Amino acid sequence: MGESSRAVWAGTYDQVSRVEFGVRAAPYRRQTTVLSLVMIALLVWIWVLPDSSELWLPLMVAVLALGGLSFWFTAQTVSKRIVLLVDADGIRAGRNRLSWQQIGTIGVPRRNRLTVTPKDPQLRQLTITPSAVADLTALAGWLEDVLAQHRSRSESDAETR
Repeated sequence: MGESSRAVWAGTYDQVSRVEFGVRAAPYRRQTTVLSLVMIALLVWIWVLPDSSELWLPLMVAVLALGGLSFWFTAQTVSKRIVLLVDADGIRAGRNRLSWQQIGTIGVPRRNRLTVTPKDPQLRQLTITPSAVADLTALAGWLEDVLAQHRSRSESDAETR
């Protein structure tokens, strides 16, 4: 869903009251490629070094560390875990959740981050990154629309009581 448009999100939300955003491969693809190229360069360097060189061990440790990081990035994209969930109850980003009544404002995307600020300063704000959604500006606008729907629904429910 992270690569889809605002209209697709709205249609899905109207049908099932739930939109799931899994991990996108694009942000991790670039990092994995760079790490792989650096690992190859280090391996070539290790191969060229003489056996008596003292640089062999630190370079091998660096290759193993970069290999582990590259494996972690690959595992993130293969897992397809849900990193952002928007449903009838609220928004969940990672392990943090805010109900629609707890949400104060939907921020403006800055430095590849969108923050959802709660009304109560004691609660933790939600941070949404491009690992979930390609177009954070479109997501911010759509979340504003959904928040406005929930607020108008709560106000009309309060008036009928």
